[in-house]
Amino acid sequence: MENYTYKILEKKKNRISYEVILTADYFNSQVEKEFSKLIQNIKIPGFRPGKAPRKDLEARVMPDAVLKAYNSLLPKVAFEIVSKESLQPLGDFKYDLLNKELPDKAVGFTFSLLVKPEIDLSDFKKISLDYNEEEVTKEEIDNVIKSMAQNTLAKDELEKAVSKENEKEIEIEITDSLIAALGYKEKTYAELKESIEKTLKGIKKQNADTAFSNALVKQLSELADFDIPEEMLNKQVEDMEKSFKERLKSIKLDITEYLATQGTDIEKQRAEWQKSAVTEIKSEIVIMEYAEKSNLVVTNEEIEHELSHIKDPKQKNEFSTKEGKDYLKYVITRSKGFSALTESAKK
Repeated sequence: MENYTYKILEKKKNRISYEVILTADYFNSQVEKEFSKLIQNIKIPGFRPGKAPRKDLEARVMPDAVLKAYNSLLPKVAFEIVSKESLQPLGDFKYDLLNKELPDKAVGFTFSLLVKPEIDLSDFKKISLDYNEEEVTKEEIDNVIKSMAQNTLAKDELEKAVSKENEKEIEIEITDSLIAALGYKEKTYAELKESIEKTLKGIKKQNADTAFSNALVKQLSELADFDIPEEMLNKQVEDMEKSFKERLKSIKLDITEYLATQGTDIEKQRAEWQKSAVTEIKSEIVIMEYAEKSNLVVTNEEIEHELSHIKDPKQKNEFSTKEGKDYLKYVITRSKGFSALTESAKK
C-alpha cells in the first residue's frame, strides 16, 4: 500500500498546487519515531529517563512529536512528488494542513510551488532587434581636438590657433602645429585623428552593446508569462537598496535627503527597484533555460580548465569548493547563453 496519494489542485501559469493524503499508519509511525527521540531526555520523578508511564510521557511531549512529524514528512513527501513529476522548483514551497476530517484517520495537506517556465527553443527565434552603432564623424573628432586644445594650451598658445572669435564662440583652426603643441605622442592631425576615432568607435560600440543588451534583457523577460518567487524578488530589491545606500554613504549622502532632492522617496524608489528586479530575474531564468535547452551548460571539465587559469592561490581555493564551482558553472553558462542569444537576436 502506498504511504500517500496526491493530485493536482490547480495549475496556473508556472504555479502548481497539490493535495496530498498521508495514510494514518505512515503519519503515526513518524509521530512514534519523533516521540521515541523526545522521551529520551524527559525526566519524571521516580522514573529513569524515558521509562515513565506512557500517558505521562505523552502529556509532556506528544504535541511536540506531532509537530515534528509534520515538519519532517511534509517537505519529504513534497520533494518526492516533485521528483516523480520531474519538476524544477523556483523558490520555497508553501504548505497548509487540510482543515477537514478524512476517512481512516488519514492526514492531509496541500503544497504549492513555482516551477521553471516551459519555453520552447522556437520561442527565442521570435526575438529580433536592431543593432545600432553610430558612425564617428569628422566633426566629432575635430570637436574633441578643440576641447583638448582649450583644456591643455596656455592662453597665448591658444590665441595663436584662433581663426575667428565673436561673443558666442571662438573658432580654433586645427593644424599640425596645434597638434604638436598639445604634447601628445601624436604629432600630426592625421595621427591624432586616427587615435581619437579609434577611442570614439570603442565608446560608441560599448554604448550600442549596452543598449542592445538592455533591449534584449527586456524582451527575454517578456518572452514567457510566469511568476517569480516572492522571496527571490524581495532579496533582489534588498540587495539593490543596500548597494545604493553604500554608494551614497561613500560620498557622505543620506538616502532620504538625496531622494528628496530627486523629487521622490524610499517607497517610490523601492517600487522602481522592484520593476527592475522583476525584469532581471525573469531574464536570468529565461537565459539559463535557453542555455540548458541549447546544450550550453558548462561541463566539469570546462570548470577545471577555468580553475587551472586562476593564478591567485586564495581565489583559486575559493572557487575550488563546491559552492565556488557551482558559481563558476552558473556564471559561465549564463555568459554562453546570453552570447548565443545576442548573436541570434541581431538583425
